[in-house]
Amino acid sequence: MTPTEQDKELQKEVYKHLEFLNSPKSDLGTEIDHIMQLIIADRKRVALEARLDELENRLRVQFIPSHWARLCAEVNSWAKYVDRRIAELKSQQEEV
Repeated sequence: MTPTEQDKELQKEVYKHLEFLNSPKSDLGTEIDHIMQLIIADRKRVALEARLDELENRLRVQFIPSHWARLCAEVNSWAKYVDRRIAELKSQQEEV
């Protein structure tokens, strides 16, 4: 598995915090908390990307675009739900 740009950013941040641990004024608990927050945020990002991939590339792509548009036009269509869910996940992704 090759590291993504986000993986490289996370690695850089973790190394930065680990270097700070070697300084005399470091607070181990605080630095570990920072590292854990970085890892948690990265896990959330990966989970959101997986959900988005499933909805966008596996469900939506299976339909001919004209069929998808027709399904979205129906009142209580699952296609509307999928589009709405994709928008929600993208919004959450921006927050992470």
